[in-house]
Amino acid sequence: MRAGDFGAPSEDFRVARFIDEASVSWKVVAMKRSFQPEEANVILQIPLGRQHYEDKLIWNFNSCGIYSVKSGYLLARSFYADAHSRNAAQGESSTRGLISSHWQNLWKLEVPRKLLLFLWRCSNEILAVGSMLRSRHLPVDPGCPLCNSDLETPIHLFGACFFARQVWYSSNLQVDS
Repeated sequence: MRAGDFGAPSEDFRVARFIDEASVSWKVVAMKRSFQPEEANVILQIPLGRQHYEDKLIWNFNSCGIYSVKSGYLLARSFYADAHSRNAAQGESSTRGLISSHWQNLWKLEVPRKLLLFLWRCSNEILAVGSMLRSRHLPVDPGCPLCNSDLETPIHLFGACFFARQVWYSSNLQVDS
């Protein structure tokens, strides 16, 4: 198995395995056997220092160098956020300014924080409604429990559903049809 292949590398994939301690140089043959040619060439260009340090595993994603579930979680969230922002930036660039101003206006509203978070969750379709729960492989009926006709989505639940519209119309709010 090469280091670049999928799967966990074995214990012998430590840097010391690829350094000739006597000459303080890379073991070129071992390097080329263990890595893809491009990877091996890049690694072989890294200069080696004269001082010997013991090999140890270091987690680069926190200041103490030790893996924790929290640092792994934060890293995974940042990967997700990066991928999400890259996807959002592609294609719909003409509406990015509108979306950005939409969020800025939303957070400026002088309403209870609970309502802001609720509106944000509705906009991002992360409410615990049937369709979203089913998409996360939970054993629930994805249909609307009120009208039994459509998928229960935030848009359906708060506007498209016949029963939801009746609630809006009977409220003190002035809701257009």
